[in-house]
Amino acid sequence: WRWTPEAGVRPIAQRTGKLSREGRVSSNGRFVCILTAARAETGVVDGGELWSVARGVKIAELGRIYGEPATMFSADGKHLLTHGPSAQADDKVSGNEVRVFALDKAPILRVFRTDEQIGRCAITADGSLVAASLVDGNILLLRPDARGLVLADTIEHDVIVDGLIFSADKRILSAQSRGNILIWRVDTGKLAGPILSPDFRLQIVRLSHDGTLVAAIGKSALRIWDTRSGEPVTPKLTVPGSILDAAFRADDSRFSVVLTTTVVYSWDLSPVRLPV
Repeated sequence: WRWTPEAGVRPIAQRTGKLSREGRVSSNGRFVCILTAARAETGVVDGGELWSVARGVKIAELGRIYGEPATMFSADGKHLLTHGPSAQADDKVSGNEVRVFALDKAPILRVFRTDEQIGRCAITADGSLVAASLVDGNILLLRPDARGLVLADTIEHDVIVDGLIFSADKRILSAQSRGNILIWRVDTGKLAGPILSPDFRLQIVRLSHDGTLVAAIGKSALRIWDTRSGEPVTPKLTVPGSILDAAFRADDSRFSVVLTTTVVYSWDLSPVRLPV
């Protein structure tokens, strides 16, 4: 399973005998994660497989997977985060678990198990911290060590979380909840500022790399706030189309969105940057 101009492409699904429904590639290009669906007596069972690009071989089964996002590579490409139901030997579900595969050498699996249902998860750029939301609204901060994934702290929250994202410097954790944006300081587990409430339906949240700016994106509108003061640094910005994705530039000096029409809009943020 290696692409060459002569050999063409051999789908992984053809090798596994399973249906491939989604795939992700690590940022360093070394690994591919394939989400699969296999038919069983109970219906379609969702799972996943981790493949080495260089060797063209499957190196790990990811177990049963659910949730959004179902899998996520850390930004450095050295960790893979998944979550799903725990299974006993008789394949009966027994609780839920967050799984992190360390991929530096041979994959090392670290697991955190809980009886609570897990909603959303996020992982820092270097894989050193994981956030997992529970259905009661609380957010668990997990750290990998020799024992597995261990609970480092709990951020208390009483409303279900729709999305989680870390800033690149790991200082800030942002969550979507009922159309609002909440910003926590990771070191204290406390809110860093007021709750932000866009005047449009929230679809995407993006944090600047240094965690000082947060962008709320709707179908065709966006606004950017300062995470420390909670004050908007831009007016409500609108675009003539549906926004597909958005991102801050690596130095946070610009913010860009791409529309479903493949048009890109970009704004210069240098006039609004404040000292960190």
